[in-house]
Amino acid sequence: MPEENVLIPHNQYMFTLVALGLPLSLALVLLSLALFRNIPGRGIYVFITSAIMVIAMMVEAMLEVQFGVFVFLFYSLFWLSPRPGDA
Repeated sequence: MPEENVLIPHNQYMFTLVALGLPLSLALVLLSLALFRNIPGRGIYVFITSAIMVIAMMVEAMLEVQFGVFVFLFYSLFWLSPRPGDA
């Protein structure tokens, strides 16, 4: 079969399961769910961003491309970074 005809799963969780196995797939799921923790003052933004990222990873292997990694890390770290004046 030609390489261009080989299909990979279009789901980040399925792709991780196939490529890395069950233990590391569970780690990805736990890390994805860890973003849903409550952060005072920004809880709704973190929740919405996390929900969008989890849904996006269900329909696309977004962590396999550079733009997907940028979007995931930028928004996650943006909402989780301390604000000026926070003690």
